[in-house]
Amino acid sequence: AGSAGAGGSTGKAPVLRIRHVDDVAGTGGNTGKSAGSAHAPWPIIPQPEPI
Repeated sequence: AGSAGAGGSTGKAPVLRIRHVDDVAGTGGNTGKSAGSAHAPWPIIPQPEPI
């Protein structure tokens, strides 16, 4: 899901060039961004390795 977030941003870019693609690309962008946030709801903290 994390990777999907990046794809969302890319999809939003074409919206500026072609308005017709706004519906398709825009929708995918929002979905990707939401998935990325949900992928890591908690701060990523490096855990100490077991000795």
